[in-house]
Formats: sequence, structure tokens, C-alpha cells
Amino acid sequence: MKILFYHYSMNAGGIERTIASLSAELVREHEITIVQYTDEKPFYELDGRVRYLPLGFDNRGNVVRRIFKLYRALCRIFREVKPDIVFCMNKTHLNVCVAAQKASCRAVVIGAERSNPLYHNTKRDQALRRKSTAADGFVFQTERAMRAYPEKTQATGTVIPNAICNPDVFEPSPQSKEKRFAAVGRLERVKGYDLLIDAFSKIAPDLPDWSLIIYGEGSKREELQAQIDRAGLLDRVTLAGADLHAFSKVKACEVFVLSSRSEGMPNTLLEAMASGLACVSADCPNGPAELIENETNGLLVPAEDADALAEAMKRLAQDENLRKRLANEAQSLRARHTIAAIAKAWIDYARACYQRKYRT
Repeated sequence: MKILFYHYSMNAGGIERTIASLSAELVREHEITIVQYTDEKPFYELDGRVRYLPLGFDNRGNVVRRIFKLYRALCRIFREVKPDIVFCMNKTHLNVCVAAQKASCRAVVIGAERSNPLYHNTKRDQALRRKSTAADGFVFQTERAMRAYPEKTQATGTVIPNAICNPDVFEPSPQSKEKRFAAVGRLERVKGYDLLIDAFSKIAPDLPDWSLIIYGEGSKREELQAQIDRAGLLDRVTLAGADLHAFSKVKACEVFVLSSRSEGMPNTLLEAMASGLACVSADCPNGPAELIENETNGLLVPAEDADALAEAMKRLAQDENLRKRLANEAQSLRARHTIAAIAKAWIDYARACYQRKYRT
């Protein structure tokens, strides 16, 4: 089959990693094209067999002209590539993909929800969800995310969890680990790193041998660094920047922490658990509760509660046996989230959508 992924960019992020990983798995048997709106270079390495087409657009100028320009570009590409399946990973441009497909090729257009729709709940977000009914199918990460969409979209949609697609996860872990809490993600408010730094500051005096490292970049870097400075933790908390191989370093840490206010399905938590780390996570919607069974393979605490987060972090730091037990149980996720199984679920669903639309 000919499969085309469309997204805004291929920067660092969960959607982009999913596209890169799915395309690398599917290109073994299918013809894969990735089209992106911007011309920014991909953060994740793409398989050499995947055709990559950056359009080089930006968000300057009249919005109507930008949409028409995108429509014409997609029509041209769709006529050339002749995809059977178009996975539109960008909800904002879903209707443009649908319109371009109708004008140019015999294909199905499948949308995707990769975040928590109730966290993004402006009038614009609600309108985009209503327009989701134009797609031939929709892929969700969780049942809760799917329930936020119109009944028509739910009726033809499916839930497919994330895959473990970071090769660093499967590399051997160090024999001895550092007394360090680790986190990975964009430095944005949604990731809750202000809460994480606050939580660590509460327990730092009782854990003089422990430190905190956060991998990622974003608009909140200066604010977070100022918070670290005010707390007197300059030598204990590190903002390490974006790192393609962050998990090769995270695996040397004792505890992984997810402090997010909202998630779709947190790849970093999944990867940390599969890496054999003891994990504590905010029970934010959506995702963590689908991965962690509290006290069995990790610890869940209320979202946006720095005190509860601090208590769980301190508990893990002071109880080596608990860390080892949770880490051992967490690794069982590897078997349920292989990239081969998840990619098969995507392609099987796409085929079903195609057969339903064209009655083949």
C-alpha cells in the first residue's frame, strides 16, 4: 500500500516520534511518504527508504491564502504519490487534507488525537473536534480521549496505544545507578516542571545525595531556571536541554518522574517503565493511569499536587526495595507495546477504513 503521513513539522515531540517510528516499521512492506508543512529538519532520524517532502511553508500572511496554498500543494502531491492511506496527524489541517484527497486521489484520510482533548478545550478546539467527522477514520490513544469527540467520529474511530519506539530503551542498563530523579519533555507549562522543581525543593534537605535532571527545551526555560536559582538548587537541579539520546542517560538514574498537567499518552513514561526505572507520575488525563497500576508497577499521585509528588519521590528515594520491585514490574510493558504490534494495528485499521469507504 501507499501510505502518506502529514504533519506540521518533524520537531522533537511525541507525535513526531510516532510518525518516524511507524514509518520505519511500515516501510518494510509499504511505500511511505512524509509531508510536513514547514521546512525544519527532522529531530528524529528517518528511515532512508521513506520519502520526505517538506513544503517550506510558515504562518505568515493571510490565513485564507495560506490554507489555499496548502490545499494546492497537497493536491499536487496526492496526484503524484497516489496514496491509498493519508494519516493526517495535524488536526488543524485535517479538513484541508480531506478536501485535497477528494479532488485528487482515491484514498482514505485518517485523523489522529495525540493529546488530551479536554485540556485543549477552546472554542477553536471544539470546532476542530466537530470537523473530525469529515475524516474516514480517527486514531485515539485512550478511550477517554475518544469520548471527547462526536459520536460519528467515535463510531468509526479506534484506540491504539503508543509503541515503545526508542531504541535506547532496549540497550543494557548500567549496573549501578545515580541517586537522581529524571524527567524528559518540552519545557512548557503543560509538563508541570514548575511543580516538579517545587516538589524537589521540599525534599532536597532530607535527600542531600539526590539531584534532579530535566531533559528538554521550550519557552519556559528562563522561568524554570529562575525558579531553580530562587530555591538555591543551582547545584542540584539541571536543565539539560533537548537530547535525542536522553534515555541512554536517564537509564542511569534511579527514578523517573512525570509531573504533567495533561498528556495524551506519555511516551516518556512508557519508555521509562520499559527501561526498568522506578516511576512516579501525576495522574493527569490521559495516559498515566492506563500505564501505571498504582503500587504495582509505579506510583500515581494527584495531578498538580506538588506535596503529593514530593512525598512519593521521597518515598522512592528512601526505599531501595520498593524501587527495585516497581522497576521490575514496569518492564512487563515491553511485551504489550512493541512497534511491530502497534504498526500492525494502524495498518489493519487503515485497511478496514479503506474497505468500508470503497466497499472493496
